[in-house]
Amino acid sequence: MDLDHRPTQLVFFPYPLQGHLTPMLQLAQSLLSLNPSFKITIAHTHFNSPKIESPLKFTLIPIDDGLPVNWQPKGGADLLKLVDTISSNCRAPLFSLLSRLNEEDPVAGFFYDGIMGFAGEVGTELGLKAMAFRTSSATSFAVFANIEKLHEMGYLPIRDFESEERISELPPLRIKDLPAFSSDNSVLESFWAGISQLTKQTKKASALILNSLSALENEALKMIQHDFHIPIYAIGPLNCQISLNLLPEDSKCLSWLDAQPPKSVIYTSFGSLAGMDSSQVAEIAWGLANSGCRFLWVVRPGSVNGYDAAELPSGFMDQVGSRGLVVGWAPQKDVLAHQAVGAFWTHCGWNSTLESLCAAVPMACWARFGDQKVNSRLACGVWRVGLEMGREVERGEVERVVRRLLMEREGEEMRERGRELMQVLESSLEKGGSSYEAFEALVNKLKS
Repeated sequence: MDLDHRPTQLVFFPYPLQGHLTPMLQLAQSLLSLNPSFKITIAHTHFNSPKIESPLKFTLIPIDDGLPVNWQPKGGADLLKLVDTISSNCRAPLFSLLSRLNEEDPVAGFFYDGIMGFAGEVGTELGLKAMAFRTSSATSFAVFANIEKLHEMGYLPIRDFESEERISELPPLRIKDLPAFSSDNSVLESFWAGISQLTKQTKKASALILNSLSALENEALKMIQHDFHIPIYAIGPLNCQISLNLLPEDSKCLSWLDAQPPKSVIYTSFGSLAGMDSSQVAEIAWGLANSGCRFLWVVRPGSVNGYDAAELPSGFMDQVGSRGLVVGWAPQKDVLAHQAVGAFWTHCGWNSTLESLCAAVPMACWARFGDQKVNSRLACGVWRVGLEMGREVERGEVERVVRRLLMEREGEEMRERGRELMQVLESSLEKGGSSYEAFEALVNKLKS
């Protein structure tokens, strides 16, 4: 091959969970759309190996992760274990793969999920432009980047996990909004230590890429730029249509939505990780039933006490009849864009939050752990397009919140603010918009 005409190769290494895989592949798709000459290679673990239904020609290459076949995380502790396991087992195979790819076609950019700091070290060791991609909100990343300061200021360890006290250094957050995977400070201290190490690794990256934009998180982005002396590209919202689901979608829900009145349905889904127990299922079910409103409820296989199929309360479906539909998984973007959907009861994962904003659908925010609490605070306290729900789900609260969003003036006002915000997000991706310009600057960096 003529060396002057070899394709410009980009390599992506995503963290193997749905909420991380999707935006990483959306980033790859966006870059390829901007510059079709890019050659895209996706290095991925065997665990949750992505199966992409897309006309885009990505080259997928698996690397050994050392995990047992069919292993699935069952909670926050397992998620932390997954990071450690991949860090230990994938360093050598990733180094070998990147070395080989770089010899075949020089790697112009290596994009790795920012929670896998070892991957950045591997890329840097090989002399590549190793770029950290954070799939969380900029505000939650700003929290992670200030862990040591939070310790110094006395906010950590957390004294009261439900404290409404505001953190002056991180507006608009309260102590109760700090991202945590446990209510046990002894467990969290190890988590905080790991986060501090990741922050130090990220500061050595060639660049930091965030799925956000200044119109949403201006203060957080300014704080990060002040602390990180590397190029920062806020290229969100990544909302392109790439079909990647680790669970089979039940598309019949779309025909059911076709038969519902406009803005009459609350779409209820708590993401690809959060679990529930049978008592929570009962509270959710009777809250939805008692609201008198229409609903589409996703109950993911394995999400209720680990069982493949959730047992709904006796008499529940008889009471709700045709005004409710329960499915195992749904095509979320299509659902949120449907005219029948008037609200979204969500766990506030960042991808779901952005998708809701892009569809101008107000949110009932039931944050469970991690950065979800930060995102909930943004939706409810800053953008004012959501209602915050208590940590412990209770049927009376469910009924009240659903009715406020679907049947009262408050919900319509949120939809109006949502439509205004949606236009801002769309403008950011158009020529001259902040995200468009950030993408252009990133492409120029890769071509230089």
